[in-house]
Amino acid sequence: MTVDILTMVYDAIKDDELIAKYVGNRIKFNDYPDALSMTEPYIVLDDIDDPVPVAYIDGDESAYSYIVQVDVFVKYSTTYKARLVRNEISERIQRLLWEKLKMGNVTNFKPDYNKDLKLYSSTRRYETIIYRDDLKSSLF
Repeated sequence: MTVDILTMVYDAIKDDELIAKYVGNRIKFNDYPDALSMTEPYIVLDDIDDPVPVAYIDGDESAYSYIVQVDVFVKYSTTYKARLVRNEISERIQRLLWEKLKMGNVTNFKPDYNKDLKLYSSTRRYETIIYRDDLKSSLF
């Protein structure tokens, strides 16, 4: 069973009005921005671990846990309050991932501000369980 969890997360957030307003197409997989040259908000999606089996049927793996880290970076700006924009983007992502993928926010890192770079950041991890497609007909 191959699941492209990063693409699923990307598809769940990319067309949202708020995300599009602030981030546009600056949503990347495993590609962290150069903080010195960054001028606009940026999101990085990173798979944290390989899928982990969490359920079994007749001794066979039937469901897997997927964990994705979502980093939001917002540089200081004179046109908006970067700290509040970081919070708004992070909270919107949390809502979208729950509504569309049933991905729950399982851990957060402390929201950060790098004074030298004038950069606000937020790191959250989300988890979901996905059942094998070939078993769904026998499960439901």
